[in-house]
Amino acid sequence: MEGDPAFQRRMWRVERVGWVVLAILVAATVAGLIAPGPLSHRTTGTPGSAIWVEYDGLGQVLRPTTARVHLRAPPADHEAELVIDGRLLDRMEVQGIVPEPLRTEGGPDSVRCVFRCEEPGGSITVRVQLRPQKPGVTRGWLRSGGERVEMKQFVTP
Repeated sequence: MEGDPAFQRRMWRVERVGWVVLAILVAATVAGLIAPGPLSHRTTGTPGSAIWVEYDGLGQVLRPTTARVHLRAPPADHEAELVIDGRLLDRMEVQGIVPEPLRTEGGPDSVRCVFRCEEPGGSITVRVQLRPQKPGVTRGWLRSGGERVEMKQFVTP
């Protein structure tokens, strides 16, 4: 049985392209460009400021994700506040906040939580567990002590 050399060369070329595409997809997934991983981790704000946040820039609908919010109380005050933009709350369900706030106040466009720090001007790390509700880009802000940071997360179905 004789083969068609031109056809075989085309098939080998298609096979090589397929292997390259597959390798790129595996590398992107491991890196966090397609699924949670090292490149999907984000930090917004400046460490040591009134507020800065560590979170995953990539999420999945209904899959919980945790944002680590670092807050600093004003000098001579034991309380640090966290204000969460209503746009974030429209697209994400808050499943838990640790430690639990001293008090929480809801407004028309945001929610304000107050936390106790050990010392005046001290800092506290708050873990906010979120569950994305809708696919697409979720944008919003968090604010504390007059400083505001933007969060942006791409949510896949």
